[in-house]
Amino acid sequence: EYTANHPDEVAKWYLDTLKPAGLSQQDLTEILGTLVYHDHPIGQPLIDQIRITAEDLKLVKVLESSTDPKEFAERVTVNLLA
Repeated sequence: EYTANHPDEVAKWYLDTLKPAGLSQQDLTEILGTLVYHDHPIGQPLIDQIRITAEDLKLVKVLESSTDPKEFAERVTVNLLA
């Protein structure tokens, strides 16, 4: 939510702190402006979003290759409305 309301400030912090090569503050502000920040899924849409994210994290080796994204998503969520 903070990034959605302050993309310039977050872009400046990101550039000053992490120093990514090839990005200007204007470029990063534009990128941050295209991201979705107000998406708060519940139930199955949340599980699906976590599963998809887990699949991506496996690709970049943040999660182990043996991780089952579907099982992971179901394990880390709780259906409070059930």
